[in-house]
Amino acid sequence: MMIDGAHAVWLEGRGRDNNNFYKAIALWTADVVDGPTLANARQVLPLPLKTMMTPQFGGGVAAIFMRERADGLMIVKLDPLEQRALRAPVDRIVERVLWITSEEVAVRIGSGEMGGDPGVIRRIPLAALPPWTAK
Repeated sequence: MMIDGAHAVWLEGRGRDNNNFYKAIALWTADVVDGPTLANARQVLPLPLKTMMTPQFGGGVAAIFMRERADGLMIVKLDPLEQRALRAPVDRIVERVLWITSEEVAVRIGSGEMGGDPGVIRRIPLAALPPWTAK
């Protein structure tokens, strides 16, 4: 679970098998009220995932690594609900999300291999990202 002060987000899975694969995974959110208490929990959207990683979250925007590292990130703005895609150039992957705000995401893009070419850091305005489409 990640909290940005006003909201919390988490991934919730259903139907886990012995290999920790899920039949269904969804992004959820709730309002943060009175200390660490959460209220108004609601499902935001189902995700095309079978395993879960903790999303990065800030400024009401979640960054979720998708199935294959080459698929990159789904960027989900909670209000209003909007989904965008951040995919690395060919032969590169999004190695890490450094931060995310309501306006931008900062990522390290590289080869993903130990001892490979050094990664580069990119700050990308969310408005510059294309809408999310499944590959």
